Amino acid sequence: MAELNDADLVAEGETEPGRARPHRWTREEAREAALLSRESRATRRYSKPPSDAEIERGLREKAVTDPRAAEILLRWLQRPRTDEPIHGVDVDAMSEAQLEALYSGLVRVAALPSRELQALVQRLLAGKEEA
Repeated sequence: MAELNDADLVAEGETEPGRARPHRWTREEAREAALLSRESRATRRYSKPPSDAEIERGLREKAVTDPRAAEILLRWLQRPRTDEPIHGVDVDAMSEAQLEALYSGLVRVAALPSRELQALVQRLLAGKEEA
């Protein structure tokens, strides 16, 4: 079975001068193409993913002629943006220990009885209005 596949993909390099070569590859060409394909797949994981700006630019270019791309662009623009710091806190820049401390604090706040939670929120809002 492998002989049939090799015969279909690879042709001997014998052609008459001046004539177009057959549409099949020689063994050397097939090996080189397979090597280049493997190398490109192997290095793909090392390249950075596209930035949000690059994705948006590509969607805008396609949206001019493709209604499906226009719909995807609209959904892309409506997505929640996590790049911006929330109230001055960049969660992505926090260390694992800081994130764990934040999580444990939020769990404790969530476990408060409703009256205490309401009093805490009122104090925080009052302090914010004074500042």
